[in-house]
Amino acid sequence: MIALGARTGAELWRCKKEVPAERLQLRPTNRGVALYGDKVYVVTVALQPG
Repeated sequence: MIALGARTGAELWRCKKEVPAERLQLRPTNRGVALYGDKVYVVTVALQPG
């Protein structure tokens, strides 16, 4: 995800989820991003500890 300023187009922040190599992801697709108030929600691959 990359947040851009609406007025200038300048990058405000960037977030990239790193998936461990041993975690096979068959389809690395984007499920979208949602905004609610001042929060950003995104669906990611579940990583189990251990």
